[in-house]
Amino acid sequence: MKISELELILRQSYAFCLSSLKSRYRKTFAGFVWVLLNPVLMFGVQSVVFRKILRIQVPDFYLFLVGGLVPWIFMSQTISMSASTLTSNSGILKAFRLNPAVLVNSSYFDNLFNFLIATLIITGPIIVYSEIGPQWGVILAPFALLPLIVGCYAISSFVAILNVFYRDTSFVLNFFFSLFFFLTPIFYPIDFVPLEYRWFIELNPFYHLINPYRFALYQPISMDLLPLWLKAFAWALGLSVISALYWRKKKNELFISI
Repeated sequence: MKISELELILRQSYAFCLSSLKSRYRKTFAGFVWVLLNPVLMFGVQSVVFRKILRIQVPDFYLFLVGGLVPWIFMSQTISMSASTLTSNSGILKAFRLNPAVLVNSSYFDNLFNFLIATLIITGPIIVYSEIGPQWGVILAPFALLPLIVGCYAISSFVAILNVFYRDTSFVLNFFFSLFFFLTPIFYPIDFVPLEYRWFIELNPFYHLINPYRFALYQPISMDLLPLWLKAFAWALGLSVISALYWRKKKNELFISI
């Protein structure tokens, strides 16, 4: 039975992703522990710096920080890695005329799997032992993650094809994320930002994509999550449209430029 192009792409994406996961931990001593090491170390260091040294006064700061930091690490790492996905695998694309979306998908789902596991292992204990204790809003955390997952995929696929035509994209991204970590309310609440500068935060898609998830972890269950989720999903949808239009415009030139 003939399968559709979409089904073929999904099957190939799954096969590439599974192969990547298996090869990553083959012949390693710690295996999956390496996936947890980066967010755990960043959370530990930033907890000390921002809470103990800079003395940022936020109630239940550790839960507040993990609700923003772990999604940020996922987005920044995934988008940065996606930039070189097509260019570093140009031989495979040319040899097999593979749909470029397969490589983008496999890289993204690889990172998404690691993110979801790391989130459960790192965030779970912090929620349980937080000052306020587990909130009912936690049950909406998977729902709150949907815009972030969609938006991150849109940006990842966009930068993957953008880097084919502008090879300095990956270098710009490293600078961009180093800068935007401090310009995005990750370790401080938006209330700390003076009113005259909040327009910049409102134009920051990373803040809107992360905000519903942090809210679900940090606040009691309430209808206040819905407008945050709708705004985040609007950003995710807009980013998806931009990415899809750019792919459609450049797909015929891709194999020539790669």
